[in-house]
Amino acid sequence: MYHTWNVAGTTAVFLSGTLIIPVLLYVSDSLEFANSLATSFGNLGVTRGQTIGGWVIVTKGVEYTPWIGFVFGLLAFLMMALKEMSEKRSQVVSTCQN
Repeated sequence: MYHTWNVAGTTAVFLSGTLIIPVLLYVSDSLEFANSLATSFGNLGVTRGQTIGGWVIVTKGVEYTPWIGFVFGLLAFLMMALKEMSEKRSQVVSTCQN
């Protein structure tokens, strides 16, 4: 079980690194600030995940913990899909304005 969470956590770290690179391109004059924001929001995500996971364990039991992980995974993929759709839409709008 620990190995599975270790692989998932490592994958999330790499994924968050690849998603932050386009943001850093927009704020090239303040890279340190953008990097600190990425770290801070990563820590905020871990804190929220642990808090919600602990609440689920206390109220429902440990057997529901994988389902919460699954829901968080689906939410992450949904957010990535919305980001992609938003970027494509802004590219289309900028192309139409030129």
